[in-house]
Amino acid sequence: MALALFFMAWIVLTLATRGDASAPLPTPAVAAYASFTPPPQSAPPGNTPIPAGRPTPVPAPTQPPQPLARLTTGLNLRSGPGTGYAIVGAGYAGDTFLITGRNRAGDWWRIRTAAGPAWIYGPYAHFAAGHGANVAVIAAPPTPTPAH
Repeated sequence: MALALFFMAWIVLTLATRGDASAPLPTPAVAAYASFTPPPQSAPPGNTPIPAGRPTPVPAPTQPPQPLARLTTGLNLRSGPGTGYAIVGAGYAGDTFLITGRNRAGDWWRIRTAAGPAWIYGPYAHFAAGHGANVAVIAAPPTPTPAH
């Protein structure tokens, strides 16, 4: 840049000292300069940055399957664990229900139906999924009082 200014000043002084003031001054040429962008510096070995991205998904802990009962025969659905409780519906062979509890002896299972909870006799069903270890013991509702 300094050389270009020196050259332009020399031209101006040379023309001014000739005595020909009517002569037009030359238009200085514009010097084009290339810009220089240094290449990106690579990180030294061992200090390589970790690229930002999505975190690795952590799988959710697996839950044991919900216990399901599949009826092996048709039977009455009851309001409690025993034949002394009222019939609240009917189940048919192949029907599958979510087991929500069991009695202390483990021979009656409380199930969820569209109409609400009901009880089935366990030997007339088998586990379609899950197993009895995941089934909580449920207190039986009060035994119905016989009508006089």
